[in-house]
Amino acid sequence: MRDPSLAVPGRRFAACLVAVMMLATACGSGVAPSGSAAAPSATSAGPSSQTSPSQPGAGVTITVGLISSPTNDAIQKLIPDFTAQTGIKVNVISQDWATGHQKYLLAFKAKQGLYDVAQFDDPYLPAFAAGKFLQPLDELIKKSTAYDSSDIPQNILDYGKIEGVT
Repeated sequence: MRDPSLAVPGRRFAACLVAVMMLATACGSGVAPSGSAAAPSATSAGPSSQTSPSQPGAGVTITVGLISSPTNDAIQKLIPDFTAQTGIKVNVISQDWATGHQKYLLAFKAKQGLYDVAQFDDPYLPAFAAGKFLQPLDELIKKSTAYDSSDIPQNILDYGKIEGVT
């Protein structure tokens, strides 16, 4: 999503770190539509008491949209370590598959900037790409010294691409 709020110092960096973390965690997770309409829940993970001024994201808070799934659970377990390592506080909005898709579309179309990073399944890609709501990650992944995708099979990497772009 191209969001003007990402121009705030540190938020683009934080959002990219979380996106890479989510990409690494989500590989191989097939989330099917749940059909339920459970209310979204918001949580905050990663106590700020673990941060220090020397951390690259100290004082930055981002909001991550997650879809209820085993991947969501895995990502949430990683957040305290992520916060401890980066200083970035992560607020999570968790919702079921169908509700998440609709809420993402509404927020992105309204340019509300509610989410800095959003986890979603492959069927969401065409609508999000058509609306130009996605931030390309290819260059960020190539430049990263902390992320190495060479151990992930190409067909898995290609799963999250649309028109050849991650």
